[in-house]
Amino acid sequence: MESQPQESQVAFMENSVIAYSGISDIESECKRMIALEAAEHEKPTNIGTEIAVASVKDLWGNCLGLIYNPDFKLNESL
Repeated sequence: MESQPQESQVAFMENSVIAYSGISDIESECKRMIALEAAEHEKPTNIGTEIAVASVKDLWGNCLGLIYNPDFKLNESL
């Protein structure tokens, strides 16, 4: 598991590209996804000011990123 932002150089980066979805409650969304059988990849982590990121792996091993940023304008009706 690599921390965000990456703090050290590694020879091989298994999860070097992660697409992040903006959400309004990162803790609750992580718990919801894990309850739906996703595996925790990176716990919610504050990366500066109020911004936090986390990631999980779905049943097929795809890494799904979550980000909370109070400056994002989310369209929660989707």
